[in-house]
Amino acid sequence: METAGFKEQLSALRAFQKGGGLRTTAQRRELLVKLRDILKAEHDNMLAALWNDLRKSESEAVICELSLLSQVMRRTLRNLRSWTGPSRRNPGIFNFPASALLYPEPYGVALVAGTWNYPLLLSLEPLIAALAAGNAVVLRISDAVPSCARMLRKIVALLGSPGVLVTELDWIEVLAEKYDFIFYTGNPRMGRAVMLKAAESLTPLVLELGGKSPCVVAADADVAAAARRIVWGKFLNAGQTCVAPDYLWVHRDIKDKLMREIRAVIKEFYGEVPQESPDYARIVNDFHFKRLLSLLAGGRLICGGETDASERYVAPTVLDMVDFDMPVMQQEIFGPILPVLEFESAEEVIQQIANRPKPLALYLFSRDRRLWRRFAAETSSGGMAINATVMQLAAPGLPFGGVGESGMGAYHGRAGFDAFTHYKSILIKRWKYDWPVILPPFTGWKTALLKYIGK
Repeated sequence: METAGFKEQLSALRAFQKGGGLRTTAQRRELLVKLRDILKAEHDNMLAALWNDLRKSESEAVICELSLLSQVMRRTLRNLRSWTGPSRRNPGIFNFPASALLYPEPYGVALVAGTWNYPLLLSLEPLIAALAAGNAVVLRISDAVPSCARMLRKIVALLGSPGVLVTELDWIEVLAEKYDFIFYTGNPRMGRAVMLKAAESLTPLVLELGGKSPCVVAADADVAAAARRIVWGKFLNAGQTCVAPDYLWVHRDIKDKLMREIRAVIKEFYGEVPQESPDYARIVNDFHFKRLLSLLAGGRLICGGETDASERYVAPTVLDMVDFDMPVMQQEIFGPILPVLEFESAEEVIQQIANRPKPLALYLFSRDRRLWRRFAAETSSGGMAINATVMQLAAPGLPFGGVGESGMGAYHGRAGFDAFTHYKSILIKRWKYDWPVILPPFTGWKTALLKYIGK
């Protein structure tokens, strides 16, 4: 789409929204039901697109993208009427008699920026939330995954709504336009650029970024279970997951045992040669493949390290003997490389985490509930999972979002609807009565009552 064509279509989108857009709950439900039916009908084509771009297996694609989309859609449709209705609030003593309401209304035209690592889920889930809230949507999709980009274009075309516009225009051109709300998923560097642009027009936004999410394995952990869950969360989608464990802190007393278990689980999951496994994905493009190659330098290989440029294959790799000065510890890895650090005391780990940028996720494996509470209270992260990795995203009742450099704002379920909604405060006063105590002159009993109330 040329820039001029985008501007013209964006003008039409704004006109649609100003003309009423998806004002009623019934209109929103009708469009979401149509989208639900399209997603069901295109199920196999979506699986094929994910395989073509990332070599995601059917099972992984269903677990991590399509089933979650289905869950989001069911939850949204089930709750749409209650979410879109006004809710009562306390009007306060000085407004007596009166009533107070919170009235949800859409921001207007929302820009939703999907990304390439989970291209269908991370484009369509915020789209569902934005439409449920009544917004018109510009969906900016990534050209790094061409098959999924075509799939998303097809879905929007089948939806046939004047309230949804899809584009692959360069970010500079997309951000040159004015929006009423911005939802961006991506890296912190681009997140800063989006926030700076939004600041020019005081546009509200949600930033879903990333960061180096630590995974801590205490001495009392179930080593076999921890190894299985760490390997699954780290090497899912070949490590290209924003909440994947980025690096591992292991208590020195169990480190050797955990390393043996991790090697065994990698073999169990992906076979002797993971490159031949139908369940192991590939790196999205040559840029990221070369970036990951540069991170393999340094440290001692526990396992993995093999690469194949022709397939953009990087084996599940575990690196020991690393420190925070090495390149692999200086940036979010976003690939199948797991650096390992060892520790002796929880205080040491808590202090190290507290001294670094706040991560998107923090993982702790331990049986000790007191340790759970310490990490929850003394560290800051977008979210936290205990004795699990990544699975917090599958809990529809938990908002998902970052903090600090890992992002701001949250979505998932009701939190997604809330993110795309402005809650307008409405006070309704009765005609026939004003409480005399708030009106001058303030003498006698009024002064005495106000002094009592003010204490």
